[in-house]
Amino acid sequence: MAMFPGNPPPLLPILDVANVWNAADVKRLQNACASFRKRFPQFHWRFAAVDMPPTVSLNLLGFWLLNAATLVPPETQQDRAWTVLLILNRSNGNAAVIPGYAAEPWITDLGWLDILRSMREPWRMGESGKAVVAFLAAAQKTLEREWKNIRPSSTP
Repeated sequence: MAMFPGNPPPLLPILDVANVWNAADVKRLQNACASFRKRFPQFHWRFAAVDMPPTVSLNLLGFWLLNAATLVPPETQQDRAWTVLLILNRSNGNAAVIPGYAAEPWITDLGWLDILRSMREPWRMGESGKAVVAFLAAAQKTLEREWKNIRPSSTP
């Protein structure tokens, strides 16, 4: 808390402090989230774009946001536990993923790194909306694979 004094902003589904998403991007993100929720309704996504000095740890900033921001109705504590925050720093192009406590066991840290890599090309081309859509598509593919791995297979 000492690293980030004061109250965090509300953790809205799209928090664009750095002004990286236009109206079409926001619609694209909303549609991608809606599609994702059809398959995995327990997951809640939050996207934050910031413009921070490179010395700021996005992981710590995201952890603070995810845990200290007040709930936005109708959001519940259970929703927040299933929330995954993707935070992007426009100033240096870095990104971090901070999963809530219930979402955390589903994808490993290495898995999240692979998912983040899916954003590289669109992000480098200045297509931040497409980068996040690629991130969501890769996350869904990874969750599908993990779900199949834990589901008991049927015996003949």
